[in-house]
Parts: sequence; C-alpha cells; structure tokens
Amino acid sequence: MLRPHWPGSLAGRIMLVLLAAVVAQYAGVALIYERAELFRTDADRARNLAERLVLADRLLDAAEPDERARFARLISTPDLAFSVAPAGAPAPAVAAASEASPEAEALRDTLLAAPELEGRDLAVAAGGRGFAGTLRLEDGGAVLFTLRDGRSLPPVVGRALALAAVMAGAVLLVALLTVRDLAGPLRALTGTVDAFSGEAPVRASERGPPDVGRLARAFNAMQERILRLVEDRTRSLAAISHDLRTPLSRMRLRAGFVDDPALRRSFEADVAEVDDLVDSILAYVGEEGAAERPELVDLASLLAAVADNAADLGADAAYEGPARCEARLRATSVRRAATNLVANALHYAGSARLLLDVRAGTLVVRCDDDGPGVPPEALPRLAEPFLRLDAARARNTAGAGLGLAIVKQVVEREGGALRLSNRPGGGFRAEMLLPAR
Repeated sequence: MLRPHWPGSLAGRIMLVLLAAVVAQYAGVALIYERAELFRTDADRARNLAERLVLADRLLDAAEPDERARFARLISTPDLAFSVAPAGAPAPAVAAASEASPEAEALRDTLLAAPELEGRDLAVAAGGRGFAGTLRLEDGGAVLFTLRDGRSLPPVVGRALALAAVMAGAVLLVALLTVRDLAGPLRALTGTVDAFSGEAPVRASERGPPDVGRLARAFNAMQERILRLVEDRTRSLAAISHDLRTPLSRMRLRAGFVDDPALRRSFEADVAEVDDLVDSILAYVGEEGAAERPELVDLASLLAAVADNAADLGADAAYEGPARCEARLRATSVRRAATNLVANALHYAGSARLLLDVRAGTLVVRCDDDGPGVPPEALPRLAEPFLRLDAARARNTAGAGLGLAIVKQVVEREGGALRLSNRPGGGFRAEMLLPAR
C-alpha cells in the first residue's frame, strides 16, 4: 500500500526514514508526557475536591436545614456543583457501591485520605461526563456533588508537538545537507556510466564518501579493462582484415590472366565478395568511424548523392525530401549507413526510396522498399550482427549480415535510434532517427 508513495530516489528514502524516526520518537515522548500530566492533573484535582468538600461539609453542616439549598448554590462552580438532600431522604442512586468504577474508587480513596473526611460515609461513581458522589452530614442529610470532567490535552503535549515539528525540520535540514553529500557523487557517477559508450574513457569523479569513491575507482578501472578488450579485439580484426587485402589483390590480378571469361568473372565476383566482407568487418569494429568527429554537412545532399550513385549503376533508387538540410554529424559514417540501407533494399526488394523528414528536434532518414518484408517476430533481432533472414526474403545470400548492425552502430554513435518495421501496404521500412544538431 505504501509502495506507490515511496520515494524513488535514495535521498528521498533516507530523508523519509529519518522523518519517520523523528515523528515516532516525539510521538512516544508526547504520549509519555500526556499520561504523566494527566496523572498529575488527576491528583491535583482530587486534592482540590477534598478541600472544597471539607469546606462544603463545614458550611452546610453548620447552616440551618432550610438554608442549605441556597448555600449549596452559592458555593457551586461551573466544574463542581453542590446540592443537598434532607435528613431521612433515600440515598441517591449514584452513591450505590455497585455503580462505582475503578476510577471512581481511586477518587474516593484520595478524598478519604484527607484528615477531615477520614471515616465519613462517602460514595463516588463515574458518570458520562465526570464523577458524582454523596457525603453524609452529621444530622443525616447528604451533600450531593457533581464534578465535570474538564480534562483536555495538556499544554505540555502541545508544546511537545511544536518542539517535535521544529526538531523534525532541523533534522531534515541536516539530513538534506548530508544526503546531498552522498547523493551528489552517486548522481555524477550515474551520469558517467550513462555517458560511457565503450569508445572513449569517461572518467568518474572519486569525490564523496569512501564507499562512493571506491565505487568510482572500480568503475574507472572497469572502463580501462573494457577499452583494452575492445581495442585488442579491434586491432586483431583490423590486422586480419588488412592482411587479407594483400592475397585478395594477388587473386584479383591473377584472375585477369584466366582465359575462360565465365571462370574469370566467377573469380572476380568471389574476390569482390570477400573484399566487401573485409570492408564490412572494418566498419563494424569501429576502426573507421570511431575516430571521426562530427562536422556541419548538408544531409539532404548527402542522401541524394547516395541515391544517385545507386541509380547511376542502373538500380531503382530515388531520394525524396528537402533540397537542403544542414546538420552536425559524422558524414562518412552516416553516408555508409545510408548506403547500407539502400543496398539492403535493392538486394532484397529491387527498389529503394530514400526519404528525409525534418521533425521537431529529430531528423528522420527513412528507406522504404516494396519487398515481402520480414516476419514480425524477427524485427527485434534484425539488427544483430551476422544475422541473415534469407528464408524471409530472396535466397541470394550475399553479404556478411553486418549491414543493419553497422547502421545501428552509426545511429547510436550519433545519439539516435534505428527503427525497423514492415510497411502497412507491404514492404520493409528502416528509419534512422538522428538528433537535429
């Protein structure tokens, strides 16, 4: 039941726990003070009642019987009312012992502790709003008294609650300063973790409490290990890919000496496919795009050039969108990503339409085709490296399955996102959502 109202941040939870502890502590203290004050008030009231009963007893016992009623009214107060019963009259029901409560018995014992009332015929019973009782006079008459229960919250309780509010505010102020010292480095560390992309180190500040400092040092060391691992992998793949280019060049050269035209074209096609595979691996491991820095380019002209290059080779490719759109991005990487989208559409559908839509804060680069699309359950996995869904599309299996993986890598490096979907009217749609910088 409390979970929807539980603060989500660490600072909020710590401050809520401290506030609950302060409130619980002062609630307990206020309750103790209240009970103590009530006990003290009961004792003081009982002694005051005994003194006034002694005074009433002396006054009414000495007065003439026909004057007692008037004297009883004169000595009555708003909280204590007196009346008299003549001698021989039946005892009031309130004086019956069977109606006495433990509180009334305690009040009776306190009254009888007064020397002037010791041994007297006194009965006290608890009523709905206080106490009532009778005291027998020496001539057989009775003094009836009614004590109203005027108890309310003692002033000490109000003062305790006010003090609790002041102390709670002071504790929260101190807690806020303390928690800021703890939560500030944690928020900074969280921002550093979010900023770490695996391409360049983002050093976390080691300020703050010892535990947070150790956590920051551990994260910095982890960054170094991850970057070394990525660098070793990249260097290994790049070295292998570069080493493959030399034998590929020799194979391409030797293929030119093959007399059979069909066999020569087959050799050259195989060499070109391996060469494309090497280029894709180099692009995916980040050797080319990692060092590139964003620059101001005309994205519309870049996309139009990609579509025109494909159309110059006889492909069914076209660009639609504004004639000019300046944006700050990694031009070479974005050109490769757009080329991959067009090549992917041409390979599986035979046509590609490259579109640019400028929305509020976002540049949407969309590539549509009229192919058969892909199974909906395969869409979330479509950008995984080395994944090919040949059964969902044409059976020609050229490529290494890195085209969309490279596009996703490029888009995420720009701070955007890749969205893949099937078109409602048929075909496949790939969208690069880039921030409009």
